[in-house]
Amino acid sequence: MGVRLVKPGKTKRSAGASSAAKSSRVYVIGAGFSAGLGFPMTNDLLVRVWDRLEADLRKRLKLIIQFHYPEFDEARRTTFPELEPLLSAMEANRLLFDHTRKVRGKFVPEDIEKASNGLLWHVAQWFDELHAAVRSDHASTDWLDKFAKEVLKRKSTIISFNWDLVLDELLLNHHTIREQYGFGDEPDAPMLLKPHGSLNWFNEKQAGFLSGEKVMELANDNAKRTYAFTKFRSPRSSHGRRYDPLIVPPHYMKRFDQPGFEKVWNACVAKLSKAAEVVFIGYSQPPSDFHARFMLRCAFHNTADGVIVGPKKRDKASGPPSVAVVNPDQSSARRIESATTPASSFEWIPSTARTWVESDKFP
Repeated sequence: MGVRLVKPGKTKRSAGASSAAKSSRVYVIGAGFSAGLGFPMTNDLLVRVWDRLEADLRKRLKLIIQFHYPEFDEARRTTFPELEPLLSAMEANRLLFDHTRKVRGKFVPEDIEKASNGLLWHVAQWFDELHAAVRSDHASTDWLDKFAKEVLKRKSTIISFNWDLVLDELLLNHHTIREQYGFGDEPDAPMLLKPHGSLNWFNEKQAGFLSGEKVMELANDNAKRTYAFTKFRSPRSSHGRRYDPLIVPPHYMKRFDQPGFEKVWNACVAKLSKAAEVVFIGYSQPPSDFHARFMLRCAFHNTADGVIVGPKKRDKASGPPSVAVVNPDQSSARRIESATTPASSFEWIPSTARTWVESDKFP
């Protein structure tokens, strides 16, 4: 399998099925997209957020991290583990805690859960500050406005694995936010599908503290409900309350049991299954994210064989879309090619999101 290198430019349209049977372009967005706005990548997130943590949380995390990574020294930033394997190790520790020891030691499962939740809460607060900085720095976000205008004009779909709210604020309006997030009937508007959750989504316990006009129900399953905070920022509490957003932690044992996530993942597969073009921007398709790869394989299998519509029955296949990967990292392009081929065309554009969007070749 090889990756064909091309200069930044337009993506080719599919030569497969007729365009009438296909939807407009689908963008798949990863951390590399938001990195162009100052957000961290997953591999350096722990290092960059560490000094923002409360002293008690750092102390608790240090103890847990050193158990899993004995070389860890907070004074030596090269010893910091990446966030995803760290949270995966912590979750395995929590789940198997009482299966591996008869007597509890310096920390217990509750400490692990508090440390994980506390770390993610601080990440959410930091992202909120970064978002505020993006809103105030218009000179450096012209490329983002250009991207958003193109998405709005073509009513494209974005599948974002990021939690941040930058694109949400640019693309969604309060009257159709539920449908545009993938919870409900397909709207005549751009969709922003977030299969890993969002910093303005909350469960029923957290949303219960928010005033009615500021929240919108996205999905419900009896007592469990999923809500969106309609302001694209973190809620402010006058009582010192912490709002833990409904995000899927970046570890190997992901869970999607909150109401509505099934609809979002189904919408992702449906949109990809009939796309004429799929453009991956700053998305690396991490080898550990089996869920995302499975979603891509389902969708691209459908483009070749048709969507399942009944027992032993498939709809007419839309034909393979063209695929472009905008990412400086060749290994990411190789992984995406493996997950999506066969495609009518595949291009690797070794460029950052910002450079590509700013070029006269976009869109």
